This record gives sequence, structure tokens and C-alpha cells, in this order.
Amino acid sequence: LARLQDTYENYVLNFAQATRIQSYGHVCLIFSGNPVLGIGIGMFRFEVYTLRSALDFSSPLGVLDTPDNMYLMLLAETGLLGLSLFIYSLLTIFSHLKKFIKKSSGFVITHSAWVMILAFSGISVAMISSDALYIPTTRITFWVIAGLAMTVGKQVDQYQKADGSHM
Repeated sequence: LARLQDTYENYVLNFAQATRIQSYGHVCLIFSGNPVLGIGIGMFRFEVYTLRSALDFSSPLGVLDTPDNMYLMLLAETGLLGLSLFIYSLLTIFSHLKKFIKKSSGFVITHSAWVMILAFSGISVAMISSDALYIPTTRITFWVIAGLAMTVGKQVDQYQKADGSHM
């Protein structure tokens, strides 16, 4: 019973204090040491382990592998340069889809673009509270949607030019 009580207190009641806030602090410390290029993709968990050992800092969950925020993870691992390029890529894809919707008058094509925007938006928002691109299924879905978003519009443009019509 004491073990259940301890688990409940550490995992449920003190979750924000014990893990997420600490991991945000770890991101700040890691980023301050490597602000431009970061520490390298996939290195966050190792750097946190070293940092926590040096600070003799423990938590009920042990070593935290991620900050549960993809943008903060990218900031720590790829620095300002990598995070800026990633955000630029997201904005480019959204912009491309928006232009595609404005150019297209076809019901199916326009609604398909809106579905891609909504799906892409959902994943982008989910990355605020999870490391979505480290989960293989989400990563594949993200890049498939990104690829479709960038290529479908170009294919429709080529079709319209060849056909001389406006969809």
C-alpha cells in the first residue's frame, strides 16, 4: 500500500514539479552551453544524464529522456539554427498549402488540402506537449503529410498548365 501511495504522489500529484519543469530547466542549461548548433540529434538523454549526475539531482522518475516538447528538444539538440530551420520548414509547408487552396477551385482538391492543413496543424500542436517526431508512427505520418503537401500542389500545377484548365 505504501508503494502505491508513493507511486501516486510521484507520478500523479507531483508530475509537473517532478519532471516536466525540471526537464525544461535541463533544456535551458544544455542550450546555454551550445546555443547555435546544439549538442547533436539524439544526444539530449545522454547530456541530461551527465547533467543530473554532475548536479547530484534525482527525481522519482529517474533520468528524463525527453522534455516532452519537440520544439525544446530541437532547441537543445540542434540549437537556434536547427530550430529555426525546422520552424521555417513548417511555415513553408503551411504557406504552400494555403496558396494551393487559393489557386484551386476543385472541391476534392481544396478539401484534401484542408485535411492536410488540419492534420499537419494537429501534429504541430501535439509537438508542444510531446516528442512527436521521436515516435516512429507519428514521424512517418508527419513526413508523409509534409511530402504530400509539397508535391500534390506541384502536380496539380503541372496538370493545369498541360490541360489549360483551372481546377
